Amino acid sequence: MNIAIAGATGFTGKRLSIFFQQQGVNITSISRKELQNDEALFKIIQHADVVINLAGATINKAWTKQYKKEILESRINTTKAIVNAINKINDTSKLLINASAVGIYSSDRLHDESSSSFADNFLSEVCKQWEAEAQQTICKLTIIRLGIVIAENDGFVKTIKPIFKLGIGAVLGNGKQPMAWIHIEDLITAINYIINHNVLGIVNVVAPQIITNKQFSKIYAKSINRLCLFSIPKIILKLIFGEKYIIMIEGQNVIPKKLNDANFKWNYDNIKKALNYDN
Repeated sequence: MNIAIAGATGFTGKRLSIFFQQQGVNITSISRKELQNDEALFKIIQHADVVINLAGATINKAWTKQYKKEILESRINTTKAIVNAINKINDTSKLLINASAVGIYSSDRLHDESSSSFADNFLSEVCKQWEAEAQQTICKLTIIRLGIVIAENDGFVKTIKPIFKLGIGAVLGNGKQPMAWIHIEDLITAINYIINHNVLGIVNVVAPQIITNKQFSKIYAKSINRLCLFSIPKIILKLIFGEKYIIMIEGQNVIPKKLNDANFKWNYDNIKKALNYDN
């Protein structure tokens, strides 16, 4: 099998590439330069059985007007280039796995993949446009709506660890907002499962356990032998982070119905196990 990955140098992409290489799969990393070169991209995708698109600017920087444009365009332009190449090849047997996020959903109800109750904010709008671009493909398509990815000393955990280590980790707002999450190892094996079991359409790639921000913060603090004693009021978060505060105080209740129905098995189905905390 030949798999081409856009975003292979990122947090998830690196680990995904290593996993597939260990399985004996031929991996081709699609560079930014190749994404901007129609001929080069065509040649890569022509030989790929599966194309995985994880590319996009991080949302973890300040949301200035210019950077919001980069967040959106980095996803739309990459996806458009990949879809155009696939459609030009005209091979409907290929599989495109395109990333998205559970941030597309509203915060007021429980969501499975059939839900069409979407949030009215910048991140949700990015996801909607991103998915719409992917849906222009003529080939098989799986859109993976990702929760917060948990990995020891990397990604989200790497970002919050220094603060919690200092003993000043805090609950955000009232802490009742749900937190949809997935351990990096389960994310990788879920993508592999999707490929091998032909799981198509929208797929929520999240752990089956629903937790709140307060629960996560308390458990994470204990996992590194610290306490979480503080909370940051919503108004303070808004003053510090501006529009971006919305992703901190509005979570999503999401269940992985399609993966459950396809009999996917999680190695990390609860947050204590994901954080290596046994008590």
